[in-house]
Amino acid sequence: MQFKEATKNDAAALIEYFKLVGGESDNLLFGPEGMGLTTEQMEEMLFSLENAKKSTLFIGSVDSVIACVGSVRTNTGRAHMSHQGEIALSVQKKYWGQGWGKALLKELIQFGKASDLKALHLGVKADNPSAIRLYEKMGFTAYGNHPNFFKIEGKYFHKILMYLELEDSKTRMGEG
Repeated sequence: MQFKEATKNDAAALIEYFKLVGGESDNLLFGPEGMGLTTEQMEEMLFSLENAKKSTLFIGSVDSVIACVGSVRTNTGRAHMSHQGEIALSVQKKYWGQGWGKALLKELIQFGKASDLKALHLGVKADNPSAIRLYEKMGFTAYGNHPNFFKIEGKYFHKILMYLELEDSKTRMGEG
């Protein structure tokens, strides 16, 4: 498993990746249309992440094929919130169950610690038990529920809100 921080040169490949994973699963915030960004918009977003100190986007790849993508986003423009980051991750379906999600989550947690963040937050579709188990195994705790957050094909689904306190997570890296 190889991970790297994305650069604007990855924009076109990421657009195609997001369309692919969006069509494979309804556990994401988007469908087969992907994130709806043009190549130029994706390049701008990646350029801003390259210059951010507390935000990033990691790509995990196998033989130059994107297997997974994960991000930490921090609102450094708001002083009262700059100590925490929100994470998001996705894994291409053919790599599910092979440890990519866990390895990517470890990378994101390590980035958060190295960036001196105090907590990471995420949201997960309530009917995604595999992801919920992974997050719990890695030390995340559920703290709330956003009712009817997702609307997919006319049906509503809740989002579970989870967090990880980084200062207390040194022994909760999913090793046990």
